Amino acid sequence: MAASDVKETMDSIWAKKAERKAAREERVANGEVKEKDLLVERLPEGLYICRFDGGGKIPEEFEGKHTSRHKLSSMAVRRWGSDHKLKFV
Repeated sequence: MAASDVKETMDSIWAKKAERKAAREERVANGEVKEKDLLVERLPEGLYICRFDGGGKIPEEFEGKHTSRHKLSSMAVRRWGSDHKLKFV
């Protein structure tokens, strides 16, 4: 495969990905699809555990038990640019 073929293939993949992302954002904005929030629950022993409100697999860095709300917030900022998806319950 020539370099130009690879570039064309990658360009088409990125264009399709951008179209899908724009369509999803539009559906979320119109209320057709609910954006999942990452729920953070405090356990009796004082640790925090995360789960999505609609179910599904959570990102690797949020798996397990965590000791600090601030650490979870900073991880969310690194991943999504803000901590708007976190909900402490």
